[in-house]
Amino acid sequence: MESDLPTEPNSGSAKGNIPAPSLRDVARVAGVSHQTVSRVVNGHPSIREETRKRVLDVIHDLNYRPNAVARALASGHSRRIGVLIESSSHYGPMSMLRGVEVAARNANYTSTTYTVRGTKDGEFKGGLDFLLDQDVDALCILAPRQRSLESIRNYEIPKATVVIGSSQTDVEHASGSSQIIAVQVDQYTGGSWATRHLLDHGHRAVAHISGPADWVDARQREAAWRDALINAGAEVPEAIRGDWTADSGYAAARQVADMDGITAVFAANDQMALGLIHGLHDLGISVPEDISVVGFDDIPESRHFLPPLTTVRQDFRRLGQLSVSAMLWLLGEQTALEPWIVEPELVLRSSVLPLAAR
Repeated sequence: MESDLPTEPNSGSAKGNIPAPSLRDVARVAGVSHQTVSRVVNGHPSIREETRKRVLDVIHDLNYRPNAVARALASGHSRRIGVLIESSSHYGPMSMLRGVEVAARNANYTSTTYTVRGTKDGEFKGGLDFLLDQDVDALCILAPRQRSLESIRNYEIPKATVVIGSSQTDVEHASGSSQIIAVQVDQYTGGSWATRHLLDHGHRAVAHISGPADWVDARQREAAWRDALINAGAEVPEAIRGDWTADSGYAAARQVADMDGITAVFAANDQMALGLIHGLHDLGISVPEDISVVGFDDIPESRHFLPPLTTVRQDFRRLGQLSVSAMLWLLGEQTALEPWIVEPELVLRSSVLPLAAR
């Protein structure tokens, strides 16, 4: 039989010496056993939905707050997820982080986040050390660089470890572990759709502004662009290297203008596409009348670009949910939901015209 959770100390409320409600208070008002309340609090799947709702309503009405330490003592788990994230200033990683945090809360887990702001190996390893010292039940790593994944080697990481944004092959190769689950948006498919959309509109000379060479996402999108052109029998120009920022897209505009015969560009993210459109405009080149442009990510502002940007949407909320589901599966709390991959979506707007319409 499941044991009762230790109750919180009666620390008193803001109104005076009124004791804080306990787990047994919730059970009494809801008309259930304290074991049932414990199961609801800990997200046990065997509770009827009607009972779960009644208990949750009472928890809300009484303003009952389960003591995290007590729950950990009762279950033998901290119910804490450690999240290690690089480059949180970029839209993609930041959106993934929000998705993980929301999904973790919905699963009655708290999340502790460590942000790596630089590119030195020591910073990433320092983040791993910090999170592992927090006695986390699971570890979620948002590491876009292959070099960062290699830092996982020789670490005794939790059995419930998930890497977001890299393929399973990349993760296993870099980390040396087949026990880590990789959860990702299918970057290669997204890059293929973006390039093929331009090819389908008659564009044979398609340039590419790529992300940094050490980012897994950038390499996959670039490979998809190159393969799509090769399969179509089109020439493959040299990729223009960007750094995800609009400034690098703006600088790339001059290179695009100097390339012979280019009629379309696939930019590896929307920020670089924005800079590119601005830069082309300053050079007297119109989008899409002179050059068509496709981006990647579908940031909220992309629909307000001039022209509104055709792009590839990544469902970051779904990615966060799937990542937490993978951790719960590794912890034995949920059935598997393979494959651990999110399909992208091509969003059609106004930045692409058929070549014949020029």
